[in-house]
Amino acid sequence: MEDLAAVVDREKNCDTCKGHGVVTQQVQTPFGTMQSQVACRECGWVGKIFSKDGKVLQAGWLHKDKEILEVKIPAGIKDGAYIKFSNKWNDGISGKAGDLYIQIGVTASKLYERKWEHIYVQAPVTIYDLVLGGECTVDHPTGKMKVKIPKWTQIGDMIKIAGKWFGEGGVFNKKWDLYVMPKIDIPKKLSKEQEKLWSELRGKK
Repeated sequence: MEDLAAVVDREKNCDTCKGHGVVTQQVQTPFGTMQSQVACRECGWVGKIFSKDGKVLQAGWLHKDKEILEVKIPAGIKDGAYIKFSNKWNDGISGKAGDLYIQIGVTASKLYERKWEHIYVQAPVTIYDLVLGGECTVDHPTGKMKVKIPKWTQIGDMIKIAGKWFGEGGVFNKKWDLYVMPKIDIPKKLSKEQEKLWSELRGKK
């Protein structure tokens, strides 16, 4: 960062806050008049007004200074969560640098649905898989995953795969669960032999 003398050529106490960096505001409430101190908008907590070449510099003597921060996203982070960078913001009234908070926005997924801490994913299966048992493949951020389908699985049932999602929590600090929701794959066309077999199955009690 440049030296202060090289950035400004004149400074004076802020007329709005009288050099304090804060101003007192009054708010009328049902309990009477309440007073509180807020940051001075004119000088931005600094208490002084700086100028360069006759032009007033906004928010004190601050100037543009670019820094690239590498943000590491924890696995399973929630939408709206904040990541804190200590001492990466402007100096406050105490002279100590403030903290920078970056809010995370999680993009909706076409494959997964998140409820609470668990994740849900649909998997296409056939009626034979539900009745006789079988296996299906689901997408997982770490790669493809094979899931066994128990016999007599009903439409609407969910297959729980414990500890196969990200994040840790709960009493025993375990990873969250992945739930597979079987989606029936109805044949759009049958051969005559297949149609005959289906008719025979429907006719049996």
